[in-house]
Amino acid sequence: MGIKKRNIRLKLAVEDKNMFLFPIRRITNHHLAIQFIKLTGSIVPICGTICLGNDGEIVVIKGAGMATTIGLIRHGVTEWNNLSKAQGISDIPLNEEGIEQATALTKRLSSEEWDVIFSSNLTRARQTAEIIQQCLGVPVFNDERIREINCGLIEGTTEEERITRWGANWREQNLGMEDFKMVAKRGLTFLEKLINEYVDKRILVISHGALIGLSLQHLLPQHFQKTYIDNTSITILTHTNNKWACQLYNCTKHL
Repeated sequence: MGIKKRNIRLKLAVEDKNMFLFPIRRITNHHLAIQFIKLTGSIVPICGTICLGNDGEIVVIKGAGMATTIGLIRHGVTEWNNLSKAQGISDIPLNEEGIEQATALTKRLSSEEWDVIFSSNLTRARQTAEIIQQCLGVPVFNDERIREINCGLIEGTTEEERITRWGANWREQNLGMEDFKMVAKRGLTFLEKLINEYVDKRILVISHGALIGLSLQHLLPQHFQKTYIDNTSITILTHTNNKWACQLYNCTKHL
């Protein structure tokens, strides 16, 4: 005996005002996705999970159950890194060791699936991103929001030189450094952009030690009161059901 058609609600984004009535056959969980496509006449991916409600409606819960994965990577090492000089936004390229580090990281990432790469617009990050991109073959976009902290007058100096020039309390002086909270705000704003525009995607972000560290401290303060980010280390964040989690921190097993 055939199954009678009936009106079943298609509910989008769990809001009553977003419900529509469609006459369709009774459905089972196995066929939810197919029925959704038939109802909407579209195969455009939806940002949500398709569920069957208690009273027979198809419920699409926006963003539910979908994990966006972000791999935060610090650029390879530079000569200024080796000399312990503050780099900030000074545009210092990778040295040979940094290129080797990025190549080693690329070999590690080659066995994984990634959809897109975002890079700081500073040379050392862009070079790292380009080495990775040559292997993965995914798009690369540069964004100045994930560049390093502006270190003002201390850029190009070592700790010893800073003490000689400004004294042991140089951190308490106004030397033109970008405020830590503003750096974190840049980082968090960028992460919010990614989870809104790249739902259920896997994204690599090539950035800098202070930007990554301060972003983690503000994003997950219960886990990261202090941070240290090694060159070409990878930190994995996931965002599922409006919650952030850190799956991997400062990993350099490829080196």
